[in-house]
Amino acid sequence: MNGRLPVVLPPASGELFSSWIARHAAFYGVPSLTMLRHCLPDAVSLHIADRTLSRDQAGRLAEMFSMDAKTARRMTFADVQSSARRFIAKEPLQRCYSCTSGTSDPRPILRCDMQGWRITCPHCGRPFHDLAKSDRGHSFDQYHAAALRGEMLLDDDADASGAYRRTQQKPVRRRNRPFDQPGLRTARPPSDAVNLTLATPIVAN
Repeated sequence: MNGRLPVVLPPASGELFSSWIARHAAFYGVPSLTMLRHCLPDAVSLHIADRTLSRDQAGRLAEMFSMDAKTARRMTFADVQSSARRFIAKEPLQRCYSCTSGTSDPRPILRCDMQGWRITCPHCGRPFHDLAKSDRGHSFDQYHAAALRGEMLLDDDADASGAYRRTQQKPVRRRNRPFDQPGLRTARPPSDAVNLTLATPIVAN
């Protein structure tokens, strides 16, 4: 194969980059790494590409697959904060059967399938199915609400680009009170004023 691909498979919603490449490899009947190196000759592995895809590489992929470079990069973990990378698995941890049922073989792997902090699907909100098939039952149900809150906070903080930030979450408004200090008094502005007046220091006689 040379040049732009004649047939491009549309990525599933939230699909992982390596999964998308693997599905193309299956379609064209070549190994996954061969498909990746058709686009990126210096690529070492799909696992590394999932985590370190550069903007230049994304641009090359965009040309080969007739897609937007930002879309290609968002399929990876390249923009994930370094502090959250330890929670990203090498293999899928979980699965949402509601979002992946009825798909062709091979089944798309979603980014969220690899994110260890997630307990629910970000696309439909349903609980994940644990691929480890644990039989511990529901002994932690009492902590479910706290777990959802933790999931939201970690998910919101993980992506440096903010591409997957939960936009429906209301921002927390904090009242900054820079003038509540001893020795300072503040002249109150008119009720229709927009900008705060500066504090005036009290000078001792």
